[in-house]
Amino acid sequence: MRVYRAEHGLRGALLPQLGDCRTYLSAVVGDPWWADRFPGLDELALPDFRPGHGARRAFYRLELAPPHGTGRPSITLPRSYRTQHVVLHEAAHWALDQRTDLAVHGPAFVRLLVDLTERYRGTRAVNVLSEHLGTQRVTVGPPAIRTDAGWRYVDV
Repeated sequence: MRVYRAEHGLRGALLPQLGDCRTYLSAVVGDPWWADRFPGLDELALPDFRPGHGARRAFYRLELAPPHGTGRPSITLPRSYRTQHVVLHEAAHWALDQRTDLAVHGPAFVRLLVDLTERYRGTRAVNVLSEHLGTQRVTVGPPAIRTDAGWRYVDV
């Protein structure tokens, strides 16, 4: 997939333990920038972090509803995926999870990933990501739109 190829080499700081990943995401959701865009997705709503024993990649999902699951969001992070960038990638999935009108790795997701990278990883990282997205011909959605209901990311 082109988005994954564009992200190659953008790991950011290693977050060796799942607790480190949770602490990093907790700092992100505690930032007013995040709170303004995603009200309700706060410290209390953080996804569960799973170790991913045997998983071949990181992923976000909504767990099965009880009685067979928790009904909560989760982020699975095998050891080699415990980095700032991967946590931000999975956080973008979490943030847009309820938006069934958006493609999973579509332009709105990529715009949010660019915004998160710029905000939480800095100019150098976002410049590298933007260059790689261009090389891979990945479409980046327009900037988020401020509406009466809050910020809105769109695929067009």
